[in-house]
Amino acid sequence: KGILPGSDLNTKVNFKLIYNNKKYPGKIRLKGDRKVHFEDKEKSSYKIELDKENYIFGVSKFSLQKPRLRNYVHEWIYHQMAKDFDIIKLKYEFLELSINGENKGLYVLEEGFGKELIERNKRRNGPIFGLNEELGGDSHNPVFEIYNKKYWAKDENKALVENASQKLKDFFNKKVVLEDIFDIEKWAAYFAIVDMTSTYHGAFLKSVKLYYNPINGLFEPIPYDGHRLKPNYHKYNLNYDDRILIDIIDDPINLDEIEGTKWLKKFFYRKSGELDSNFYNSYIKNLNIISSEQYIDEFLNKNLKKIKEINSKIYADYFFYDNSRNYTIGLYYFSLADFFHQSKNIKKKLKI
Repeated sequence: KGILPGSDLNTKVNFKLIYNNKKYPGKIRLKGDRKVHFEDKEKSSYKIELDKENYIFGVSKFSLQKPRLRNYVHEWIYHQMAKDFDIIKLKYEFLELSINGENKGLYVLEEGFGKELIERNKRRNGPIFGLNEELGGDSHNPVFEIYNKKYWAKDENKALVENASQKLKDFFNKKVVLEDIFDIEKWAAYFAIVDMTSTYHGAFLKSVKLYYNPINGLFEPIPYDGHRLKPNYHKYNLNYDDRILIDIIDDPINLDEIEGTKWLKKFFYRKSGELDSNFYNSYIKNLNIISSEQYIDEFLNKNLKKIKEINSKIYADYFFYDNSRNYTIGLYYFSLADFFHQSKNIKKKLKI
């Protein structure tokens, strides 16, 4: 049917990972919610969990997949910007992969969700929630799963998890207001990053993960699976989509957007249907910052050399254009002109 079986049937098997001549025992399985993750055996995606006290790049749970699955360097930029705005940032490392001595080319290590991620980002360990897509992807009445279930099921942690779970239920049942559940500043900054990087897939509930901060009792975003789908800007592309997030929320144009924006409306509009000016103003403030010449210059000064290095590896490996579902005519290429165009596009909309 073009999908992997559920987690109960897609079992992990033992394996050894070798990095810098050191062996790391662990377990591995296939991963991916789309055919392109496993359709071509030579380019399959994997989910890995190393045995206790084994870490690579400071992580023990991670995925390995071809860069195309997250649209190449765009995903790396998305995570780098998260760091700039004090949002939880995953490790996202490009590396060469061999399996049983056979070179598979360039892959990406994408960190999983656990205590190491939270504490590296200078937060107190707290539960991480994600939409349980095996039980349905309905963002109107969602069912969440908790990562590291065994740890959070311990008696000493149950009260915290139950409190966090109840808050989410109350929010989706419209019993509480946004600011009592979510860290408004963090989410407004995250949505501004989504706009600057055109990673709208990452704003949908099935993508972004929700970290519950036990210190202030508020949920923060963990950017994940941004997967930019928009092509580079070009003046001859008459169908180029200049919309930003608030445009998409107000006027979704396809079924994915209609479903994906249901939960986003809860940030921008109150139960009564009125604009939530508190959140909206924070979103506008962060859009002003991220589209400014000062921020763009600072970001490129820090990261352009690394972006070029990553792209050189991509161009030397595998660079078919990505449209989410299958191969299409065209090749991937990174365009700085596109980067600057989006900055100007956001500024133009802010004036209106």
